[in-house]
Amino acid sequence: MSIVVEPAVHPFCNICLASTEPSYQMYNMAVSGIVLAIVGLIGLAGNFLVIVVYTSAEQKIHSTSIYLAALAASDFSMICTAMFLFVLEAWRHHGPPILAYLYGSGAPLIFPLGAMFQTTSVYFCVAAAVDCFIAVVLPASVKEICCTPKRAKVTVITLTVCCFLYNIPHFFEIQAIPCIDNRFLTESLQICPTEIRMDPVYYTIYYTYMYTTFMAVGPLLLLVILNILVVSTVLTKGAGDDSDTVSLILVVCLFIFCNFTALLVNFLELTLYEQLKGVIIYLVDMSNLLVVINCTANFFVYLIFAAVILSSMNSTVDPCVDFYEYACGNWIKQHPIPDDAPSVSNFENLGQDLEFALKELLEEKLVDNVDYETAVLKAKHFYQLCLNETAIQDTWRGVFEQVIEKFGGWPSLGPAGTRANNTVEALYAIMVSQFRADSLFKATVQPDDKNSEKHVLLIDQPALNLFARDFYILPETVEERLAYQTLVRDVLVLLSAKGDVVKDSQEILQFETQLANITMADDQRHDIAELYTKLTLGHMRRAYPNFNWLHFFNMVFTDIKTKDNETITFDDNTEVVIYGLEFIRRLDKLIPQFEPRVVVNYLTWCWFFKVMLRDLPDPFALTMFKFYRSLNLMQVPKLRWHGCVTRINSLMPMATSRIYVRKHFDHEAKKQVEEMIALIMEAFLELLQSEDWLTPKTKDFAKLKIQTMNQKIGYPDYLNDSAAVDREYRHYVVFEGDYYRTKFQFYEMYQKDILERIRLPVDRERWVAGAALVNAFYSPNTNEIRRLYDNLGNIRQWWDNATIVKFEEKAQCIEDQYSNYVLEQISMRINGRSTKGENIADNGGLKQAYRAYKKYESHHPTPPQLPGVNLTHDQLFFLNYAQIWCGTMNDKEAVRKLRTSEHSPGAIRVKGPLSNSIDFSKAFNCPVGSPMNPVKKCRVCPSENRRFGARSIPLSARSNMQSSFDVRKHLCVLASLLLLSTVVANAAHDDTWQSPVLVDGSYRANNGRMAEVFKVGAKREKIMGYGWEQCEFSPMSCLLRRRRSIPDVSVDSSRL
Repeated sequence: MSIVVEPAVHPFCNICLASTEPSYQMYNMAVSGIVLAIVGLIGLAGNFLVIVVYTSAEQKIHSTSIYLAALAASDFSMICTAMFLFVLEAWRHHGPPILAYLYGSGAPLIFPLGAMFQTTSVYFCVAAAVDCFIAVVLPASVKEICCTPKRAKVTVITLTVCCFLYNIPHFFEIQAIPCIDNRFLTESLQICPTEIRMDPVYYTIYYTYMYTTFMAVGPLLLLVILNILVVSTVLTKGAGDDSDTVSLILVVCLFIFCNFTALLVNFLELTLYEQLKGVIIYLVDMSNLLVVINCTANFFVYLIFAAVILSSMNSTVDPCVDFYEYACGNWIKQHPIPDDAPSVSNFENLGQDLEFALKELLEEKLVDNVDYETAVLKAKHFYQLCLNETAIQDTWRGVFEQVIEKFGGWPSLGPAGTRANNTVEALYAIMVSQFRADSLFKATVQPDDKNSEKHVLLIDQPALNLFARDFYILPETVEERLAYQTLVRDVLVLLSAKGDVVKDSQEILQFETQLANITMADDQRHDIAELYTKLTLGHMRRAYPNFNWLHFFNMVFTDIKTKDNETITFDDNTEVVIYGLEFIRRLDKLIPQFEPRVVVNYLTWCWFFKVMLRDLPDPFALTMFKFYRSLNLMQVPKLRWHGCVTRINSLMPMATSRIYVRKHFDHEAKKQVEEMIALIMEAFLELLQSEDWLTPKTKDFAKLKIQTMNQKIGYPDYLNDSAAVDREYRHYVVFEGDYYRTKFQFYEMYQKDILERIRLPVDRERWVAGAALVNAFYSPNTNEIRRLYDNLGNIRQWWDNATIVKFEEKAQCIEDQYSNYVLEQISMRINGRSTKGENIADNGGLKQAYRAYKKYESHHPTPPQLPGVNLTHDQLFFLNYAQIWCGTMNDKEAVRKLRTSEHSPGAIRVKGPLSNSIDFSKAFNCPVGSPMNPVKKCRVCPSENRRFGARSIPLSARSNMQSSFDVRKHLCVLASLLLLSTVVANAAHDDTWQSPVLVDGSYRANNGRMAEVFKVGAKREKIMGYGWEQCEFSPMSCLLRRRRSIPDVSVDSSRL
C-alpha cells in the first residue's frame, strides 16, 4: 500500500533524470523500453542455448569451448542486468509506482554487477581471441602449453576475480534516495550519484583513464591487432575459403561497431559535455542498446563456431578404442535414413546433390537466341517426356504391344498353355541388340583381355534381379523371394494376363532360381586369368548344342554394319571370350530342363521389369513401390524426376556431361588433380622400391606399368566441342509425346554403338562413362592397371612365383583379419574373402595417400594453427579418412550389402586399415594391444614408419565439417589422395576384379571394366573446383565441397 505524504518531506523523483523533455522520454521508451527488451529476450534464449552446448561433455575438452561458454554466461548475465537497469528504468516513468520502487531498491546492487559482467564479457572475448592467436600464429609448442582446457578454466576464473576487483568502486557510485512520485504523490526511490561518483579526481582517474584504457581502447586495439595478425597469417599462407575468415572479421567488426559508440560517448562527455548535452543523452541510450545487441549478436557468431565444433565427431569416445565412432558418431545421429532410401552416407548425399544439379540443368528453360547443341536439346526433350506421366499413360500400351509382337508374343499374357512363337535364341537376340538385355547371359563387345588392341565377342554370367545369387538360394532370404514372386504375379494381373498368373510367376522364379544357382559366387571370381576362356563358335556349337550360339550372334548383328557399310556375319571360326566356362556348361544343361514357354516367359518378364516397369505410372508404380517397401528399400516413393535423371544420364552420358561441365566444372581443377596424381605415382614408386617381398624383376615391371598408365581426369576434352558431342548422338531420335518409343530408340542406338566396335581397333582414349558421376574408376584393358594385366592392358602373369607366394600369405592375413569383424548392427561377420581385394586396396591406398600427403606437405608452407580441437596434421589426415565413410543403413540393407558388395561396410573400412597403420597408432598415441593398435598387424604394402622430409608441426583445427585457412588446402589434397590412391593400389594389390554396379535399379557385375576416371559431383561438389586453397575441410567437401562408404555406381553395363 502506498503512503501519501506531504510534498515537502522529500524531493520529487525527477531531480536525477537525464532529461524531462517529452521527446527524450518517448525516445528512451522506444529504444530502452521496447527495442532493448526484445533484443535482450532473444539474447537470453540464444546465450542459454550456447551455454548448454559449450558445457556439454563433448565440448568441455576444448579450450575454445570453455572461453565461448564463459563468454555466453557473461553475456547472459549482462543482458539480465541491462534488462533491469535500462528496460525497468524506462518503464518506471510510465508504469505503476511499484516499478519505480523496485528499480530504486535493486539498482544500487544490479549496477555494479552489470558493470562487472560487461567487463568479463570484454575480457572473455579477448581471451578467446588470444587463444585463437596462439593456435594460428604462434609455434605449436606454445599452443600445446597454452591452449588446454585446464589453462582455459584457470584463465576464466582469474579474469572473473580480476573483473570483480576492478568493479568494486561501482558499489559506491550510486544510491537510492527517497522521493515523491509526482504522478501519484506517493513515496518512491530515486537513483542518484554519490559524492564519490561526482568527485572530479575520482572521475578522472577511474573513468577518464582506467575505463578508457581497460574497457574501451585497450581491449578494442588488442582485439583488432590479434585478429589482424590471425587474418594476415591466413592470407599470407594461402587462405581460400572465406567461411572462417569472415567469422573472425565479423567478431572484430561487431565489437568495434557496438563498442565504438560507448567510446565516443565517453570522449564527448569528457570534452564537450556542456555543448552537446542534448545529444549525448540520446547517444547514451543508443550505446546501451548496442552493448546489449553485442551480447545478443554474439549468439549468432557462436552458431558459426557451433557449426564448426558440433561436427561429425563423438569426442567422448576414445579414438584408440573405436575410431569410427569417434569420427562419425555425431554424423550418424545427425543424418537419419531418409524415407525414400535404405541408407544414407556421405557418398550417397553427394550423389543426391549431383542429381539435383542435373535436374536443374535439364529443367533450365531454353533462352532465345542461344544456339543449343542438338544432343543437349535431345537430352532435355527426353527428360521432359519422362516426366509426362499423362502422355506415358496414353501411349505405353501401344508401344508395349508392338514390342511384344516383335518378340513373337508373351505366353503369360495369353490363355493357359499358350506356346512361345519364337525361339529362345531369336527372342534373346532381339533383346540384346535393341534393349541391352543380360537376363540369360551377358553378350557384348569389348576389348580382348589378352589382346587389348582388338575387340572381341564376350559372354559372361547374367545380372540377377534379386541383387545376388544368395537371395535365391539361402533359407533366410525366403521373404525376398516371396516379395519378388508377388511382384511378378501382380504385374501380370495388371497386364491383363489370361492364364494362371500364380503358376507363371512360380515358374519364372523357379527358372531364375536355377539360373542363379549355376552362376559363380563373387568370391569365386577373383582370378580373371582362370576365368578367361577363348573358344570358337564352332566349338561352342559342338560342345554346348542346346543353344544355337552362331545363330544367336548373327541375329544380334543383323542390323550392324562396318564403317564401310558391310554386313557383319560370323561363322564357326569366330572367336568368343567367355568368363566362367562352367556357367555356360551348366546353362546348356539347364535350358532343356524347362519348357521353351517358361524360358520365354522369364526373358520377357526380365525385359519388362528392367526396361518398362520402373517408368510406368500408377498402378504399376504403386505395385513397384510395394515391392521396394517389402524389401525395406524405401518407405515412401521417390519423386519421379530422380528416375528420369538417372535414365538420361545413363543413355546420353556425354550430353549431360556437356551441360554439366559447361555450367559447373572448373577447368583449372584438372591441373591440380594431375599434380596430386603425380604425387601418388611418386609415392607408389617409393613404396615399391622399399618393399622387401617383391623381387627386383617384379618391381621393375611395376614401375613400367606406373609410368605407362593412362590417366583420364574429370571429363574428355572433346566435351568442349559441341559438334563432337552432337556427332555421338546424331542417330538418336526423339518422338514427340512418346516416351517409350523414344527410350527404345535410344536403347537401340546405344547398343548399336557398342556392337559396331567389333571390327574396330580399341580406342584407348575413349571414355566409357560421362563426367556427371561421383566416383573414381579403373579399366584394366584400357588403362593398364591390376596385377594380372601387363603394361599394355593384356592378361599376363608378370609376377614371378616367389612374389605371388609372399603376396598370397599377406593377402590371407587381410582375409582372416576382416573375417573376424562382425557388423554389430545385424551380428553378421564380414566376408573376408569376397571383400579381400577392396580391403587390400583400402589398406594400400591409405598408406600410399599418407606418403603422398607427407610429400606434398614437405613442398608447401606449413598451415597456420587454428583454435579448437587439439589435433595434429597427421591426426586430421586420419580423421578425414574416417569421415569419408560416415554412413548408416537399415538392417535389411546391411544384410544385402554384406551379401552382395565387394566393399566392407564403412565402419570396417575405417577400423581395418587404421588398425593396421603404424602411423595412425603413432599419431593418436594408441597403446599396443588397444583395439585400434593390435599387436598383430596385416601389411601388404611396406611399413609406414618412414620419414619423407616433411615437417611434423602439430595443428589445431575444427575436427568436424569445417576447418579453416590453409588446412583446407592440405586436407583437400589428402581426401583426393585417399580415393585416387585406392584406385592405384588396385594396380598391384587388388585380386578382386569385379564390382557390382547398379544399372536401372538392378545390381550387375562389371567384370572390372571401368574407366580410371576421376568423376565429379554437382555444382558445389567440383573436384578441387575452387583450388586446394579454397576447399573446405569436411569428410568429403575437401574432395567435392559438400559434407555428404562409396555406393554402387549407376552406369551403363554395356559400356563396362
